[in-house]
Amino acid sequence: VGYARGKAATTLRKPDEKRKLARDAKRERKAGERRAKEEKLRRLKNAKRAELDRKMVLIREVAGWSNPSNDPEKEKALSGGIDEETMARLIQEDFDPKVFGKAMEENVYNDEFYNHPEDEWTKD
Repeated sequence: VGYARGKAATTLRKPDEKRKLARDAKRERKAGERRAKEEKLRRLKNAKRAELDRKMVLIREVAGWSNPSNDPEKEKALSGGIDEETMARLIQEDFDPKVFGKAMEENVYNDEFYNHPEDEWTKD
């Protein structure tokens, strides 16, 4: 006589799936943490972008570039031809007077800026 082989021997014992359940729970927890981290990073990037946009609006107002003019030539002359990418780079970096002065000389305060006639000033 011997002992039962096959299905009869395995049905007496309860299957142990603790490890499998623990692995699945850990996998789900890690995925949730990853999603939360990505969402936080997305929020931080959006906040940084909003801050840069706010700074750009302030700079444009101070520099007089926010003129509600419909004349693109006049707007280009007022803005000095500086693009937002250059301005954003200057804002993000640490302030270096030499780099800032060079960028302003090349893009904003060039001959085109000084040769542009002022409509707002009247001669007495």
